Amino acid sequence: MKREIRKSTHRPPANAPLKPAPKKSKPSALPVVLRCAPGLSHLLQHEMKFRKLMERGARPTEIFQRNHDLLFLKNVASPENIAQMRIAEDAGDCVMHGQFKISPTMLDRAADELRRVTSPLKLAVTADGRHFDRRDMERFFSRELQQRGVYLAEEGEMLWLFVVDEKFYLVRETAREDNAWSRYLRRHEREGSLPPTIAAAMAFIAKPQENEAMLDPCCGSGTLLAEIYGLQSKIGKVTGFDLDPEAIKAARDNIRKIPQAEAFTGDGTLTGRPDATIDLVMANLPFGKQFGKKEDNPGLYTAIVKEMVRLAKKPAFRAVLLTSDVPAFKTAMQAHRELKYEEAFTVKIRGEASRCYLVTFK
Repeated sequence: MKREIRKSTHRPPANAPLKPAPKKSKPSALPVVLRCAPGLSHLLQHEMKFRKLMERGARPTEIFQRNHDLLFLKNVASPENIAQMRIAEDAGDCVMHGQFKISPTMLDRAADELRRVTSPLKLAVTADGRHFDRRDMERFFSRELQQRGVYLAEEGEMLWLFVVDEKFYLVRETAREDNAWSRYLRRHEREGSLPPTIAAAMAFIAKPQENEAMLDPCCGSGTLLAEIYGLQSKIGKVTGFDLDPEAIKAARDNIRKIPQAEAFTGDGTLTGRPDATIDLVMANLPFGKQFGKKEDNPGLYTAIVKEMVRLAKKPAFRAVLLTSDVPAFKTAMQAHRELKYEEAFTVKIRGEASRCYLVTFK
């Protein structure tokens, strides 16, 4: 089944992700909750600092769900920068939070904030732990909010209730992943494709610089090509290879507005590119599930790393590689003693743990 893409009409300026926040910015009046894929909360905090969202010394509260990580931040220095976030799946104003007991006063204050919203609100509840029941909480909040003049609907702006053990957070969504600059260009997905927010986390680890050349040897529908540009619009040539013609067709359409991006049907282990011409390699290495066979991974990974070393432009070259087949990755690395690697993050993708490695020369 293809993953549904929520379209956005938001069109930030071309270089919005790269512009620093204004020096004087009014802090958000409400706390903020951001949600990301499980395993990315630490990296999301780094992006928040990069976007000037966090004041000096601020310490967000990390909240862990089964399928997501949450960050709760009492004060946001530059709330206008939330829409620029690329690692977060969604974010919003926290109109109510607490633990154990939900008082009438809390509900009154939350309703006062929500009545200012002119569009319909759709309530969605997620619950982890045994303290609260999801269905009970949904019925309770629906009744209490409507009694206070907050009208809920089947469709509308998202009003999230996150319940984790004895704690609860009622959040009005103000930004989501497809609000990020350039994401609206993406029109095609295929089964098993890399989620853009995880591709953004990989791009953040890569730290792309102006005029650098980037290669994805197994680009699929071009998610990494788009996300590296989304973080650094002044990057140099961005090139993808894939053996699947349908994937390349989707990739070309997804990167159609990126002037320095290109995608080719071909073998990413035999690119034919000149030696020492690539600054950065990024890849979501095939897991052998949606595409290919797992038993082929050691040979495939070895060939990818060999080509990567040939193309590497030293000394600043780096690679950011994501895989769920760690033994195959380590086997490929053993043949190249001049390389070193470190785990950048572990993330769950559709319930499966995957590891992202940063590879550099010693």
